[in-house]
Amino acid sequence: MTGEFGVGKTYITNKLAKTGLLSGETVHTLGISIYLKNGVLFIDTAGSGNPVPNNAKAILDRRLTDFYIEEVVKDTAQSHIHVVNRMNNLI
Repeated sequence: MTGEFGVGKTYITNKLAKTGLLSGETVHTLGISIYLKNGVLFIDTAGSGNPVPNNAKAILDRRLTDFYIEEVVKDTAQSHIHVVNRMNNLI
């Protein structure tokens, strides 16, 4: 599960996997959360575009981290969901 920062990736993971991972406006995934249920591995990511201090090193670190996390998910997943918008009113 990938997507921008704060769009509801953990919420959707909870709905699909029937998990109880913490989610909401004030809770943010750090790095990657992995959950195994009925032989299906759910990978929930921190999301790209997390706010960082306005300096070149922090911005570069964030961009590299975002790229790495998304590549790990795409390389290891059989199916990939990229959340593009808040969808918690649709499920």
